[in-house]
Parts: sequence; structure tokens; C-alpha cells
Amino acid sequence: MVGVSGSIAIILTFSFKRYATERTMRMMMMTLSEDERTVFEEILRCREIRQDELRRRLDMSKSKLSALINNLERKGAILKLRYHKTNILRPTKEFTT
Repeated sequence: MVGVSGSIAIILTFSFKRYATERTMRMMMMTLSEDERTVFEEILRCREIRQDELRRRLDMSKSKLSALINNLERKGAILKLRYHKTNILRPTKEFTT
């Protein structure tokens, strides 16, 4: 009996965590501008990308991309790590599976 209730609790915990993650993703995507969404989706697709490479892929100016990345970092969507003269961009834990 204890084993069954423990199993149910574990299943419910994982189900709720998955639901919460999906809900967080949907809410985040609703608050992003079109350009922010484009940048964020490319970072999600790559899992990790250098900022200079992202700029070439998306064909954006340095200043525009930098502003978008700063907005995404402020919103908690990505992590920006300094790497020589550029940055390495990664989605935060909430957006990786």
C-alpha cells in the first residue's frame, strides 16, 4: 500500500513539473517581441551558441542583437557567459529538457 501511494506521488510530481515547465515556456513566449522570439528560438535550437555566430545566422546588427540578448537575459530566458571578445548564450534550466 505504501509502495503504491509512493509511486503515485512520484508520478504526480513528475507530471506537475512537466506541466509547470510547459506553462512557463508558453507564458514566456507570449511576453517576447517577434525579434526576441526569433533569437530565443535559435538559442533553444542550438542549446549553446556564440553571440557572433548567432549574429551571422540571423543577419542582425551587433547593436540590435546585443539589446535583444540583454532583454532575454533580464527576463531570465538565457544565460550569457563571457568568452574572449564575444559571449556564449545558453537557455536557462527552465527552458531545457
